[in-house]
Amino acid sequence: MSPPSPRPKAVPPPPSTVDTEENKQVLATTYSWISYDKPEFPQQPENLHLPLPQVEVETAQVPQPQGYFQRRFSVWRDPKLSLKVKLRSLPLFGYVFAWTNAFIRLAVTRHHHTVELHALRQQLQSLNHKFDQQTQQLNDKIVHLNHRIEQIKPYVELSVGSLERCVNIANERTELMIKASASRIKLLEDVKSAMRLQRYDALDIGERLMKLEQAELGRKFKHLTQLLQHEQKQRSQDAIELRRLLASLGSEQSQANIRTAPHSLESTFDEYAFDRDEFYKNFEDRFRGTRAEIKERLKVYLPYLENLKSRPQAEQKLFIDVGCGRGEWLELLAQVNIPSIGIDMNEAMVNLCVSEGLAAKTDDAIRFLWQQEQSSAAGVSGFHIIEHLPFDKLIELFDAAYHALEQGGILIFETPNPENLIIGACNFYYDPTHLHPVVPEVAQFIALQRGFSRAEIVRLHPFPEEYQMPGDSAADIALNKFLFSAQDYAVLAWK
Repeated sequence: MSPPSPRPKAVPPPPSTVDTEENKQVLATTYSWISYDKPEFPQQPENLHLPLPQVEVETAQVPQPQGYFQRRFSVWRDPKLSLKVKLRSLPLFGYVFAWTNAFIRLAVTRHHHTVELHALRQQLQSLNHKFDQQTQQLNDKIVHLNHRIEQIKPYVELSVGSLERCVNIANERTELMIKASASRIKLLEDVKSAMRLQRYDALDIGERLMKLEQAELGRKFKHLTQLLQHEQKQRSQDAIELRRLLASLGSEQSQANIRTAPHSLESTFDEYAFDRDEFYKNFEDRFRGTRAEIKERLKVYLPYLENLKSRPQAEQKLFIDVGCGRGEWLELLAQVNIPSIGIDMNEAMVNLCVSEGLAAKTDDAIRFLWQQEQSSAAGVSGFHIIEHLPFDKLIELFDAAYHALEQGGILIFETPNPENLIIGACNFYYDPTHLHPVVPEVAQFIALQRGFSRAEIVRLHPFPEEYQMPGDSAADIALNKFLFSAQDYAVLAWK
């Protein structure tokens, strides 16, 4: 069976060549002996595409393939197929029939191709004509646009020139304003720096005078202390001698002397003066720890002062340490180049700070803070002082510190931690001048209530691990929490 002859693509003929009656008559007279029937392609027999029966693998019988001639002649048994298709299915004759039919239709196919080629040429000419017209239109538009551009160009150049002049004038004015502002800023900075330098010069002079006065007072105080001690010893010896004499007398005269003796003893004890400042200095040396130990503990606060350490020297403000004691915190501030001054009512402590080359003054801390210019201090600190104050004085201390601090200045108050039962029930009362412990949350609340923008609690100095319970039970955890946790805490607040 031969394959069907190929058919040309169906291209609609132009109306001027194919659809006219003249062309139809010419074709009919010229090729009247040729059949115009469309070639019929043989249809595939339906029995060739039937699906195989669905049978089980174990019992299925494989169908035997049909022979060549059986497949060919089976087409003649199909009533749905035409005679042409059946003839083409014949061996050898089918091929001859298919090629003969294609040869006979060759002239018609050639004519169709000629007509289609002519139509395509006409379409090409039409498209070329349209392309030429559109090209001419575009050229006309381009010429018109060029003409308009030439007309507008002088006005554009004039506008650009005026804009450039305006921009140049604005730039000149801006540069003049920037230069004037820079000169004003520099002048203000110079004035501000001069005022700060004058203030620090005055402060340095005051510190020198204060150190000289404190040194002179220290020498006088030491001399007077020695005189008082000598006099006290002398009076004690006189009192002992008087008692011995009175005990040896048994007469009325001795009785009379005995009556007068209590008056002498009372006058002796009335003149006795207890050196409170020296006592507290010795007390701190005994129970607080060495200077090196305290300085090491206080280093935990230095990271909170990074913004103060990075300031230029001309912008540095004083850091006020109330209750400065032996001056360990003042030494640390001096090491990181933060100017500071210590305030303490204990003259012995102040004299010790002055002897170490530190700025210190004997004064009431609250009064000193109120005397400072508002927002003039970089920071206020006080280590183990708030537990010495009654409630009213404690509130006044927070208010005075808020008054002295600059915007963003830091407040640091460290105190024993009553959350630790050993501290709250025993160690707190080592110092006889302690009034009452302050709970951490209460200290934080006071700072926020008195106007500080932010406050936090930092718990410090827990007992060493050898003191803590080694187990992980609930009892061990509770004992470690309530007995061996942080011994101190600090309230840190920012204005």
